Amino acid sequence: LAQRLHISPGLTGGLFTTRACGYLLGATLGGQALDRTRNPSRLLLLGSISTCAAVGLVPRLDSCFAEAIAFTFQGCIMGLLDTGGNVIMLTVWRGSKYVNAAVHGFHF
Repeated sequence: LAQRLHISPGLTGGLFTTRACGYLLGATLGGQALDRTRNPSRLLLLGSISTCAAVGLVPRLDSCFAEAIAFTFQGCIMGLLDTGGNVIMLTVWRGSKYVNAAVHGFHF
């Protein structure tokens, strides 16, 4: 990545930091979006398609700034998908005495 974009390895590490910041933003705002939507499965489908598009776009970009935007977008969507998966899992297991085991098993 550093050779393709002609940037230092330290700046390349910064690109991955933008994805992590996007993940935090996506996990926070994604939970609110999932609460507001009638059908969270559609939002997760849109998120999966968007993640695929972002992953396919990253190797085709030739600017560090464009890569940072793509990585941030990818992180936001991944945060939404992670939060959404947890919400749907808890909805499925609601009322079960095994809900704690399901949550821990999902993250193990």
